[in-house]
Amino acid sequence: MPSPAPEPEPNRWASLADRLNPNRAAFDPQLKASWKTMSKSERKRIISEDRKAIRAWKNRGNASTLPFDADPEDHCETSPMAYTHIAPVLDCIAERLGKDRSELEIYDPYYCAGGTVRHLNKLGYPNLYNKCEDFYEVISKKRVPTHDVLLTNPPYSGDHFDKLLKFLKTNGKPALLLLPEHFSSKSPRYRPDEFCFLSPPE
Repeated sequence: MPSPAPEPEPNRWASLADRLNPNRAAFDPQLKASWKTMSKSERKRIISEDRKAIRAWKNRGNASTLPFDADPEDHCETSPMAYTHIAPVLDCIAERLGKDRSELEIYDPYYCAGGTVRHLNKLGYPNLYNKCEDFYEVISKKRVPTHDVLLTNPPYSGDHFDKLLKFLKTNGKPALLLLPEHFSSKSPRYRPDEFCFLSPPE
């Protein structure tokens, strides 16, 4: 029997693509081995359920319930794997500050659906600020929380990137941003001597 299609569980869900990829943490060898021998109708059913699960995952933080305007195309949770990739950098920052993972203060100013807190907590970073609030209002009211490092997957639309760089230039803290490399030309504030792009091995 083939492995069942993924369910949209908040802590354990993984996409079909991740479950079929041996380089991913969620790789399912049983599903991979049985995939080619499945009937077309069975594969079609699993793919359909996977798409439903992805939609459900994206809709967990429905933009209509947020206290700020959010483009639906921006409003997507970050993969747990992305946080695994960046953990060594966070550890390096913590070490330079004389702290360990449990003490490092992390700030993610762009709230989606709470996944950031869950994923980083599982990696041993409990001291994280990511609340359902308008980042730009927080800046204007001078309520930015204390933090050692800013870590975020910012909205890609509009002028969010430019606004974020404007904040970072005066914030005085290290920042880790999950962005496509072409964003280096999306804001006149970007300077290669101040920011660099790192690519994960996969």
